[in-house]
Amino acid sequence: MSDLNGKREVRQFSAADLRKICLEAGADDAGFVNIHREALQKEREGILKVYPLTRSIISIIKVMNRENIQSPARYVANDEYHSVGDEFAGICRGILRRFNKLGIRGVVPTKSWPMDLNRWPGKIWDISHKILATEAGLGQMGTNRIVLHPKYGAFIQLNSILIDAKLDEYSRPL
Repeated sequence: MSDLNGKREVRQFSAADLRKICLEAGADDAGFVNIHREALQKEREGILKVYPLTRSIISIIKVMNRENIQSPARYVANDEYHSVGDEFAGICRGILRRFNKLGIRGVVPTKSWPMDLNRWPGKIWDISHKILATEAGLGQMGTNRIVLHPKYGAFIQLNSILIDAKLDEYSRPL
């Protein structure tokens, strides 16, 4: 949707409607952050490097089976982590496809650890899913640097979707 000068019109969408789409697609929780939030000052450059049209970020979680993750048999925990991760990646892409039908464009970055080791030493990540999750009200960062969700604790995986739309409201940190 462009105007006569070729500039893309930025439409506003309902956060409640987009959250409903996320949950229906299989996410266990979702929150929203404006790209211009002051707390993202150190993260903004990396986010915009990944998707220069970013106006809002949707932080999404997927819950893992607590008992599998805590199993002393590491192969059980590893299988849970990777199986949920594969499912989660598909969920995020499905959410974005549904957004596309509404006219929202965006990018689903790599889940978990989106980093470029070619930049070592220095800041090797563009997107911190942990910072975005805390800013989206999906939990608090523990002293161990793990995001702790108020309902699911540490047994979650994080991802973010960068979108080119403005929302009518944004989540706040807990």
